[in-house]
Amino acid sequence: MQNEPDMPIKNVIEDIKKSMNYTIHYKKAWHARAKAIRMVFGDWDESYMMLPKFMYALQTSNPGTIVQWKHRYTGNTTIMPVFHFVFWSFKPVIDGFRHCRPVITIDGTFLYGKYTGVLLVATIVTANGKVLPLAFAVVDKESLESWSFFISNIKEHIVMDRQGVTLISDRAESILAAVRRHWLNPSLQFVGYHRHCLRHVCSNFNTTFRNKELKQLLWKAGSAHQRRKCNGYLQQIQAIDQEAITWVYKMNPEEWALSYDGGHRWGVLTSNDAECFNSVLKGARNLPISAMVEFTFRRLVKYFDEMGAQAELDVRNEFQYPRQMQKTIEDGIARANTFK
Repeated sequence: MQNEPDMPIKNVIEDIKKSMNYTIHYKKAWHARAKAIRMVFGDWDESYMMLPKFMYALQTSNPGTIVQWKHRYTGNTTIMPVFHFVFWSFKPVIDGFRHCRPVITIDGTFLYGKYTGVLLVATIVTANGKVLPLAFAVVDKESLESWSFFISNIKEHIVMDRQGVTLISDRAESILAAVRRHWLNPSLQFVGYHRHCLRHVCSNFNTTFRNKELKQLLWKAGSAHQRRKCNGYLQQIQAIDQEAITWVYKMNPEEWALSYDGGHRWGVLTSNDAECFNSVLKGARNLPISAMVEFTFRRLVKYFDEMGAQAELDVRNEFQYPRQMQKTIEDGIARANTFK
């Protein structure tokens, strides 16, 4: 369980059958896994009670790490605040963001275990093409309130005075409303941009029209680098289905089409980076909350160790640029040399 906390229930049943030649019911297997998680990672209720001390320990041992709380008062709890949301971001990645492209992808993923909820994640991409988790928040659900809490903390404690940073997300109304309020609001004296995840745009489009050919054309239009090519794909959609092109034209092309966005995407088409990191966290999503936070910390430490070792190797090999950038430049030179 320590190595595989997200072990499927069917695997628990199979293991019991192999070792004891007895088939247990699903419910009993679920309770057995929950008990094993408690034995290894602690009790869920105690984990919530321990969380403030754990967060304080993280901040003490990693000065500059940001932790922000939001409490609420319900029913008879007029004196003692009740945990509602928590946001955290580790100092090394806050500093690292200053050296990454100004693009942040955000996404949410469900938590399991005794207490459900949602883990919000923001990620960035290094010059070497590596994905880094920038910030996290545990909230009760995806809503205007929770996304506002997350986005406003990213802006205040991480982005700060850096202008021109782009958020990439899906088109959920709660996210869009929070972005309008805390990222695109002119009264904030902050220049930020927001772009839609192209994969989600195409998925929403296909849900309405159920046509793979049209979906592929929309993806080609959104990912085209030249407006001429983008418009050509849109004309093909129009020739096939007038209602489909009407649906597309209701969107601002700056928000979904690469050739129209003014370069603010920096070539990032989707929020897949955040979703990919969510898949990395899959094993932690059914853990008690303090254990899950510790998992995010240890995962980040591992990333920095691996990338630090790679950077030292590249310096010894006299790479002028990060490895991925070096390869891009060399590939471009090689292609250029083929022209006469």
